Amino acid sequence: MSSLVPVRCPKMYAVVESNEKKGGIVGVLMEDLMIPGAVLCPKLDYDGIKVLVNHTAKLHAKFWNDPNLSTLGLHALNGPWFQPSWEEKIAGHWPEFKAKWQSVLSKKQLAAGARIVKHFKKVQDHLASPPNTFLHGDVKPANMFMLKGNIPAFIDWQYTKIGKGVCDIVFFLIEGYPEAMQRELEGKIRKYYWESLVDHGVKGYTLEMCERDWAFACMYFPIYVCFWFGTVPDEVLVDEMFPRRIIPRTFDAIMRNNAPDLLPE
Repeated sequence: MSSLVPVRCPKMYAVVESNEKKGGIVGVLMEDLMIPGAVLCPKLDYDGIKVLVNHTAKLHAKFWNDPNLSTLGLHALNGPWFQPSWEEKIAGHWPEFKAKWQSVLSKKQLAAGARIVKHFKKVQDHLASPPNTFLHGDVKPANMFMLKGNIPAFIDWQYTKIGKGVCDIVFFLIEGYPEAMQRELEGKIRKYYWESLVDHGVKGYTLEMCERDWAFACMYFPIYVCFWFGTVPDEVLVDEMFPRRIIPRTFDAIMRNNAPDLLPE
């Protein structure tokens, strides 16, 4: 992958195979990025956020509407890898999620959740439609090193997929920042991401298209993560505060972007 993507990521040197019959691959030998000057999970100020967003846009621009993405082993957000399994999973979690979080979320937010559950397939279909690109799938400081020279190196590529590029930026913002800071950053970061795409050669993608895709993205991976971790017992969670952070952040993003209005009643 390191030879294909235009951003820094660990090089793979070898695979480790089991010595048992039909054991298959049991490990991967990769480059150690903990080199002098590297910082894992960096604290990003506004300029640092822009560096991350610009490099993510560079990745997206390289594979913008690339018809060969599926040959890299990537799956579209509405392909058989994700549909109908994700739609079924959030529908299955919804009754328990609603009962557990109804004292935290407002009636309007709960109604928005029900609407998203009902039309999750539409969300997937929109986010898989052109223009689409190569998604990292889980962009956040915990999944990156900041190397010398202010160069981000991305790790943890297990959620790669084909979809709208904004999905990476939306999840980064929701997962990483409280509601008030998101509101302060969102418009600026969204516009900067769009400008970065244009700077890296993307054509025919307007800011209005980006804003619409952004609203749809609020209803995809953040919602999936909310329903997943929001129904796991506290004693099982590594960080029991994680659902308490991401669920209000996600629903605040959904409502301020009027995302449910993009769905049928």
